[in-house]
Amino acid sequence: MSNFSYSKNFEGIMEVFMRRGNYYQPVLEFLQNTMIENSELTKIERELIAAHVSKLNHCTFCVQAHKAIIKDLGGDQALLTSLENSVEGIQGISENLRLLLVFVEKITLNSHEISEELDISPLRNAGIKEETIEDATNVACLFNMINRLVDVFGVQGSEEHFAMVGKVVSEKGYFSK
Repeated sequence: MSNFSYSKNFEGIMEVFMRRGNYYQPVLEFLQNTMIENSELTKIERELIAAHVSKLNHCTFCVQAHKAIIKDLGGDQALLTSLENSVEGIQGISENLRLLLVFVEKITLNSHEISEELDISPLRNAGIKEETIEDATNVACLFNMINRLVDVFGVQGSEEHFAMVGKVVSEKGYFSK
């Protein structure tokens, strides 16, 4: 259900961004850089982080969109189904990704409690590079913001919309100039 008169027909977040293109341009560029450009995290891993953050924020629209993207990137059905579980129940992921998902959960729910000693050092000690921790942090922070935009604008989406998003993002990325 739309919360603004001008967003009543919005099916996706891109319609929010395109409504004021110049205003949201830096967000779109950050989205593309964070989710598509070079990272030690694969595109599927970044989408898993985004889906987990969205699940924690109860953003059904974003969870469905990320699931569609993961599917089109080649994620298997067991992985998609297990996203509904707690971090410990997600199937087919590395221990390092599991640690990063716990970390982004803390970013999402209790960022004021993040500390080098309790949060960053254990990730480093597990062999996760600081740049990878930063990349996971950027995904979490970005989708905490996007989840809130979706909620405030009342974006709903549809199965057809999610299928289209999965195809487009997996083939072309989130945004191109």
